[in-house]
Amino acid sequence: MASKKTDNQIKQEQTEQINNSADQVFKKGEFVYTKTGLNLRQLAAKDSKILLECPKNTKVEVLNDGYYWVEVLVNNKHGYMAKQYLSHSKQ
Repeated sequence: MASKKTDNQIKQEQTEQINNSADQVFKKGEFVYTKTGLNLRQLAAKDSKILLECPKNTKVEVLNDGYYWVEVLVNNKHGYMAKQYLSHSKQ
């Protein structure tokens, strides 16, 4: 039976994901895809109002690339998505 991950192991993995996502570059006007189900948020903050819940592999248009957040357009809705959950290709 596999052992459960500790809180510290989970936090370390999340930190690595965030740091790795900062290396990705998304260009204005390019289309990218959600890696998982992902929320479109009103502001670039995880406690910001959710405007739309997008399933995995939703195609989104990049408006502005940031360090942790990407400003996007999805189904004619403007908002922000966490960069670590976006990809140049479908998953």
